[in-house]
Amino acid sequence: MLYCRQFEFFKEKSATLQKRDSEGFGFVLRGAKAETPIEEFTPTPAFPALQYLESVDLEGVAWRAGLRTGDFLIEVNGVSVVKVGHRQVVSLIRQGGSRLVMKVVSVTRKPDTGDVVRKKAPPPPKRDPSTSLTLRSKSMTAELEEMVHEDIIPKSNQLSLNLLASPGQS
Repeated sequence: MLYCRQFEFFKEKSATLQKRDSEGFGFVLRGAKAETPIEEFTPTPAFPALQYLESVDLEGVAWRAGLRTGDFLIEVNGVSVVKVGHRQVVSLIRQGGSRLVMKVVSVTRKPDTGDVVRKKAPPPPKRDPSTSLTLRSKSMTAELEEMVHEDIIPKSNQLSLNLLASPGQS
């Protein structure tokens, strides 16, 4: 079952692990240490249970069953362990012998908008090979000023050109 909340995605899954007597299940369990269940604990989307898989051996029994580092334990051999302490969960795991049935929840945080990988800018458009590139472009105002100095535009029209110049320039 796949759930979606504002800040997390979490997927519930069941896994049956079968190991040989000479091997382990291939994970390290981590979580709250308590002698009795912690009834005050309230599961949240970010922290749905007290016990989680700190690590999962690559290609180990748990890995092949689909368990991953960070998965939270919800049930062990049909018993809810959401609020159960570490020792009790380890005891339930051992009681199953070489077979273990676990229900876990995988939690993944939605990326922050700042974490989103931005797309690369597209390449500039190709130019027509028949056009040429100039090294420097003049502003229209600069070109008009040159025309006045070269007497292309009569001096009588200079007043209107001065209005185009920035303040302090004349």
